[in-house]
Amino acid sequence: MSDVIGRRKALILGAGVYLIGACLCTVANNIEMLLVGRILQGIGVCAAGVMSRAIAKDLCKKKDLPRVLSWISIGMATAPAAAPALGALLYFLCGWRSIFAVLSVVSLLILAHAYWRMRESLKIQNQQKSVHRHFVLFLSLMMHRNLMAFALVAAAIQSAWFCYVVMGPFIFFKTLGLGVNDLAYISLLTAA
Repeated sequence: MSDVIGRRKALILGAGVYLIGACLCTVANNIEMLLVGRILQGIGVCAAGVMSRAIAKDLCKKKDLPRVLSWISIGMATAPAAAPALGALLYFLCGWRSIFAVLSVVSLLILAHAYWRMRESLKIQNQQKSVHRHFVLFLSLMMHRNLMAFALVAAAIQSAWFCYVVMGPFIFFKTLGLGVNDLAYISLLTAA
């Protein structure tokens, strides 16, 4: 999509969707509203992950790209591991809504930066106008057996990790009887 509409617009769209989701979670008064907000956050955050790599590819010299992509990968791997510690601290100090309020403010800052300060990184000559062409390319990638094998392995690893992130607190609290502070320490150890 960013090859058609541009990196900047895709990032703004993703940050906007994330912001709406974070705001919904902040004011949620039932589980359904919280789930809708979390789904919107998940959709929106995907744009940031994809756009960070695409923008790096657009702006970096070929010899610098592996180093920049490594730093992006480190950040993307560390954030979900360190987030429970920060979330536990916010929960302990201000309650669960404060977690989503902070995420709303951060996403608003990212959205404002992308809107007012960020220039389009995709050169005009590289911009594709055909959505159909991208759909055909996507389908051809989906039919590539080796690519799909590696993608499925990566998806399985990520799924296991996020199952731990989601279910870990329940196991630590209910089964092991640990507290919020303990979860913070465990998540920091996991991040290390």
